[in-house]
Amino acid sequence: MKKLFILILILLILGFLIPSVSFGAIAIDAFTGSNEATATSLTFSHTATTTANRILFVGTSGDVTNDTITGVTYAGTAMTLIDKNVVSGGRMIYLWMLVNPASGANNVVVTSNASVLIRAKSASYTGAKQTGQPDAQVKRVDDTNQTAHTISVTTIADNSWMFMVGQNKGSSAVVAGTNATQRDGTAQDYGIFDTNADQTPAGSKSMQFTWTTAQPSVGIMASFAPVAEVAATAPTMQIIWWD
Repeated sequence: MKKLFILILILLILGFLIPSVSFGAIAIDAFTGSNEATATSLTFSHTATTTANRILFVGTSGDVTNDTITGVTYAGTAMTLIDKNVVSGGRMIYLWMLVNPASGANNVVVTSNASVLIRAKSASYTGAKQTGQPDAQVKRVDDTNQTAHTISVTTIADNSWMFMVGQNKGSSAVVAGTNATQRDGTAQDYGIFDTNADQTPAGSKSMQFTWTTAQPSVGIMASFAPVAEVAATAPTMQIIWWD
């Protein structure tokens, strides 16, 4: 026997491809800072990119204790309320979401059932999964006097980002804490934040916002998953010839 075997690795076989799934990267698109009015509605403009797989979040702050904000639209499309939360004696906060928002400059309209101080901030992202959002969500109230508020959530999808709206009971300006990037550009007692990075592996993840004067606080957080990208790859095959 001159030769026991010859091992050939065939890296590409025409017409026989196997799909593989990876996950695209989420990225910040645009954000809009403080918008407020004492009225039954608040309107402001947010500009979203034309890049595919968009998602839009709006964080709103309403009346003291009373649940008055009834809805938010973007470009005339109703946004989904993820959750609302309030600390005793503080203003009610809300977190809203819209998958695949219209591109370009469009109006965000916040509606209230009474004339109250309405405040709203928005942020849009690309690379987000277009179904099954949010990935996970949680809210937290801290009735004690503190200078930081931390929220933890268990993400489901690997490489998700997290978005948070947070507020303290007083007038001390909030800023980003651990694993948070502020996205409103204004110093107020409430703000919107994201992780500005993929959260991997999936599991328990936290975000934090801080302020200077100790007081109670409240927050809502949601994770959102990246879009899956399907690519075609060729299999590896081993062929053995025997003499």
